Amino acid sequence: MIKFIKILIAAIIVVPFFILSYIPLFIAFCLKKAGNKNASELVINKTAHFLIRSIFFVLGGKVIVEGLDNIPDSGKLCFIGNHTSLLDCIAVMYPKKVFTGFIGKVEIKKIPIVNSWFNALNSVYIDRKSPRDSIKAILQGSDNIKNGKAMTIFPEGTRSKDGSVHEFKAGSFKMASRVDAIICPCAIRGTRYLFENPFTLLRKKVYISFLPPIDTSLMDEEEKKNIHIIVEESIRKCYESLPEVKKIK
Repeated sequence: MIKFIKILIAAIIVVPFFILSYIPLFIAFCLKKAGNKNASELVINKTAHFLIRSIFFVLGGKVIVEGLDNIPDSGKLCFIGNHTSLLDCIAVMYPKKVFTGFIGKVEIKKIPIVNSWFNALNSVYIDRKSPRDSIKAILQGSDNIKNGKAMTIFPEGTRSKDGSVHEFKAGSFKMASRVDAIICPCAIRGTRYLFENPFTLLRKKVYISFLPPIDTSLMDEEEKKNIHIIVEESIRKCYESLPEVKKIK
């Protein structure tokens, strides 16, 4: 019952915000068409961060961000994190310092409003059932990074059902390594109890910890080949060190 009430409250408050967000999206589109690309991205950036913070507030999240100094101010960036919740995507972009696109399931195309924002952030759809499409998505993500658009990917491939960090897929790291990008590892804990398992109306802590960046341009081919192991271990270690967020029934 509490779960239903919490989701209903979130829908009543957040959905109107999403619908109204079509206005800044339209403004950004017009600015881009007029050749003012920087102004267009600024509108999208500011609006996206407002929506993200609103969503966490409405869902009862008290977000604690660590390691902001580890995020480079510029460069070819690829954010990589663990995946336990649908909220992880927006969690990565919670800090105003982060402006990134995402590699997301092709099913997102069918979700109104969300798909519009997904496109506005220069995100890439991926059909994991098709190896050919997966490779195409990784290549497109690499091109985005090369052109100065930060990207985010969750190498586990799907959400963790037990809350632990699972094996990172090596192929996911090609998006960063093929263009010598800087990998920004991120450990996220607590998001699954805000949406997938909202057992309480009390505020719950969400931890987002950014780890020291890894510059793949400084690596040889052997190091790049094993980068998924290095990042997985560092994120798992950080994740397990973060305070455990327990269910409150």
